[in-house]
Amino acid sequence: MLQRSHEWVVGELALAIAGCGGGEVESEAVPTRADESSSEATTDDALEALADNSANRHPIVAMNAHLPRGDALDWKRMRTLGVSAARFDFNWYSIQPTRTTWNWERFDPVVASARSSNIRMFATLGYTPGWANANRGIAYQATDTNDWKNAVRTIVTRYRNDVECWGIWNEPDFSAFWKGTRDEYFTRILRPALRTIREVGTQYG
Repeated sequence: MLQRSHEWVVGELALAIAGCGGGEVESEAVPTRADESSSEATTDDALEALADNSANRHPIVAMNAHLPRGDALDWKRMRTLGVSAARFDFNWYSIQPTRTTWNWERFDPVVASARSSNIRMFATLGYTPGWANANRGIAYQATDTNDWKNAVRTIVTRYRNDVECWGIWNEPDFSAFWKGTRDEYFTRILRPALRTIREVGTQYG
C-alpha cells in the first residue's frame, strides 16, 4: 500500500478534517517521500524514520487510503506515522451494482477494521453505476436524482455510527471525475446528498 518503486508514499492526499466531530486543524505541509538515501530500507524502517519527527504532528493527521484491504498491517503503519484518520472511497457503482443489489462484503470488513484500530473515517460518496444513467459512465449523474438520494440514504444509514465525515463526489471540478456542469453538481448531487445525510443524522452531528 505504501511503497511505490523507490519512493515511500506517506499520503497521496493530506486531508485535514475540521468540523466533523474534531477540533480545528491548522494547515501544514505533509512530507510525501523519505530521503532518497533510504530507498534500500524496509517499509517499516522508512515509516519509523518519518514518524520520529513527532513534535510537529497535527492533532489530526489523515491519509487517503482508497479503501485498502483493511488488514492490521496497513493500520499499524498508519498509526506509526501518527495517522488517526483516513479517507475511503465508497463508490456507488461498487456498493449498488444493480438496482436491487447491495454489495457490502468489501466495505463492512474495512469499516470494522478501521474502527477497531481507532482510525477515524472520511468516506467519499460518488460515481454512478451504469444502471442508473443508461451506461453513460461513472462520471455522469444519475438519470433520476431519486436513485442517487436513495443510495446516499442507504449507505449513510448503514455507517452512520462509523463514518465521521462524508465527502460528496471526488474532485467535481475535474472533468475526468464529473461530466456535468457546476450547477448540476450543486443541484443534483451536493444539495440532495447534504439534505439526505442531515435527514438520516449521525452520532457525529
